[in-house]
Amino acid sequence: MGHLPKNEGLHIHTERVERWYNRICELDSGEQKGPISLEMSVDEFLVFFIFCYHLMDYIIKETDIPRREIEAFINQTPSLSICADIANGTKHFGIDDKRNPRSGEDFRMREYVTVSGEKVGLGLLITLENGNQMKVIDLAKECIEQWVAFLSSHLPKSL
Repeated sequence: MGHLPKNEGLHIHTERVERWYNRICELDSGEQKGPISLEMSVDEFLVFFIFCYHLMDYIIKETDIPRREIEAFINQTPSLSICADIANGTKHFGIDDKRNPRSGEDFRMREYVTVSGEKVGLGLLITLENGNQMKVIDLAKECIEQWVAFLSSHLPKSL
């Protein structure tokens, strides 16, 4: 995300999201530095989605892109709408009548472990209502790609 505009807060936050993404990639692949508990691994993934979703707030405050356009983009982008549900569900102890799921999905997450030689990866798997499954790391990558595409199409390359 480093090629995004240099709006101070937005730039700092996009780099923060990228750092969290790199951390969860390390966890998923078993490349993390030192041992980490399953609970800490889950926390790392959840924090990524909180920061990723709230990139919206920085875009609203530091650009001229209307809030309704950003909200519509999130709602129409499956990966970002699930990201919003994970972030809001984590922060507010679930999605309820006040916070309808943006994704329209009732999904469940569970942990998985991968072993490759001496490397042990810890990740999360989402099961959607229709039974389809996706690795959360793949969802995270898609979220980053969608934000980059959105910002690249709305903002000049350098400010």
